[in-house]
Amino acid sequence: MAVPREQRDHYLKTIVVVEAHGETLTPSQVVERFGVPVAVITAQNPRSRELDPAENERRNAALLGDLDELGLPVLVAVGSNPEGTWSERGFAVPGLDRARALELGRAHGQNAIFEFDREVVWLLGCEELFVESRPLRGPDVGG
Repeated sequence: MAVPREQRDHYLKTIVVVEAHGETLTPSQVVERFGVPVAVITAQNPRSRELDPAENERRNAALLGDLDELGLPVLVAVGSNPEGTWSERGFAVPGLDRARALELGRAHGQNAIFEFDREVVWLLGCEELFVESRPLRGPDVGG
């Protein structure tokens, strides 16, 4: 399933914040604290098809079960659009390798996942193989 350019551009503008030990962290802070890479995955709204909140929570609970089996830290992440009119909950997983992160994204019906390293936010296609990026730090990226 092809992800249109406009939709990718919307995804790439997503602002992600991470909850860790009672603190709200930017992607830059997560990378500094936990190291790289940091994968961000949700199971909500598969293929950008909006679901009701109860179904989204059920889907994220299933994803959390899969993530817990990996033995890595799992942190709550929230992605939102710059206007603040949309948000999705998911998980940030420091140390999760890209191949496994993409596999989990596919298994949970996602078009794409995020990965942060020290300088870049990567948008990675799960089914359709694409790679987009933007700088990690900056006023519009939560960094």
